[in-house]
Amino acid sequence: MRSKRAFTLVELLVVIGIIAALIAMLLPVLSRAREAAKATRCLSNIRQLGAALVMYTNENKGYLPVQYGDVSDFAQPTVYDTSNPSGWSCFAFLIHYLEGINNTAPLLACPSAGEYPWTSWGLPSPPSDTNYMVNSAALGRPVTRIRNPSEIIWLQEDRFRWNIAWRRPAYAGGNPPQYAAWCFDNGSFWGQEYSNHHYVSGALGGKYGGGNLAFVDGHAEFRPNGSLHPRDFGLVGIPGISNTNDTNNAGQGVPYYGAFDN
Repeated sequence: MRSKRAFTLVELLVVIGIIAALIAMLLPVLSRAREAAKATRCLSNIRQLGAALVMYTNENKGYLPVQYGDVSDFAQPTVYDTSNPSGWSCFAFLIHYLEGINNTAPLLACPSAGEYPWTSWGLPSPPSDTNYMVNSAALGRPVTRIRNPSEIIWLQEDRFRWNIAWRRPAYAGGNPPQYAAWCFDNGSFWGQEYSNHHYVSGALGGKYGGGNLAFVDGHAEFRPNGSLHPRDFGLVGIPGISNTNDTNNAGQGVPYYGAFDN
């Protein structure tokens, strides 16, 4: 009689070991591929917002849209369906060019950004859900006053999504006007929170991270963490307090002058 051929225990263990090794090698590759896809989708979102910005300025005598504060529930009809735009978010001015806020809600949130931030308030809620933040130093300015629109950031990313349309850098008062919070180092665990959540390796504040940005001329691009400075937002250092070339470990409350106010 012919004996049946069967796997020995050693052979089974070898096969299992090979499969485990292949999985261990493939998982990081698949994870990077997923993140690359999310980062590409995010960059596409920001490009569309940049294109809407250009269309808006072309139809409004070359002026950029305004936003007078950090707008909570920024996409709710009760917020932007009013005759007084003083309470609108910057996004509300672009609705016409994005075919309505309900259809464009996915454009306002990066798929890589976390839904639950480090705080319990301001959590995203449909349709008010975004991690994109506008630059106060450029809001409401005529593009002609911004001498290098292809180099000045209009929109940057937060690592988390909110129901608040933030202005970052934000207007900080003063005469002449001052601006702060162009960056935010959120402690040793979270690390640099602004424009630093794509391709982050290891700890959340990994040095290989970065963010997608839209510029005043409408184009969009990725910049690695640590490459941004106040000058990229049109901020000028205040003698004895801040410097135009400060790095992103500057404190969130450090004030700067705006280059486009005079």
